[in-house]
Amino acid sequence: MDNEQATSTLKTSRTDTGPRLFYSNSLRLYHASANIQNGAAVDFQLNPARRWTDGNIFLTLVPQKEELQARPGSARKVASFDWKGRKICVKLNFQDVCGILSVLRGEAAELGEGRGLLHDSKDATTVIYFSQGKDRPGTFSLCLSRKAKSGGDPFRLRFGLSAAESLGIRLLLEQSLFPMTFGFPSEGTGAFRPEAQDTATAMVDGSDSANGMADIPADGEPPF
Repeated sequence: MDNEQATSTLKTSRTDTGPRLFYSNSLRLYHASANIQNGAAVDFQLNPARRWTDGNIFLTLVPQKEELQARPGSARKVASFDWKGRKICVKLNFQDVCGILSVLRGEAAELGEGRGLLHDSKDATTVIYFSQGKDRPGTFSLCLSRKAKSGGDPFRLRFGLSAAESLGIRLLLEQSLFPMTFGFPSEGTGAFRPEAQDTATAMVDGSDSANGMADIPADGEPPF
């Protein structure tokens, strides 16, 4: 019985003359389990940089919603997942993706030296944990832990990546860094974001005032 599936979402970029570019911006992996507590699905959604906005990847984990059910006329059993319910979604920026890649490439054993990556929002605090598998080489463990600022216990979801899945995710994330940073080139004028054009002009003029250093917050222990 195959309880692992992968799907993607096809998007179309259109111009005034009709379809121009086809691309898929979402990958979903499903791990159904006879034990509902162990089943989960993960979604990676790429959002390329646009004219005025930076790109990102939305990472979503959802729990399995019900036990495996037999499909009519088939010996195969399937399960549904709670995409509209109690899921956890975080937005990964350039630095977040690079941190995950450092673990996938074997340059770090755990994300954030075991502390994970902290994402703080108005309503909740989420920590992303990602580490190499301890028992099976090439496998990885992903965990998202979210705690509402209104109180209560943290809500955690876990997803294990097989060696084959990990290789595919690594290659996809590596290839995603370019469109996340620079977007997709467009035809005609305005192919690049205005700030990139301004930077190029400044370099031609001999000025280096286009780029400055951002304040980097001090590392801190996750709250949970």
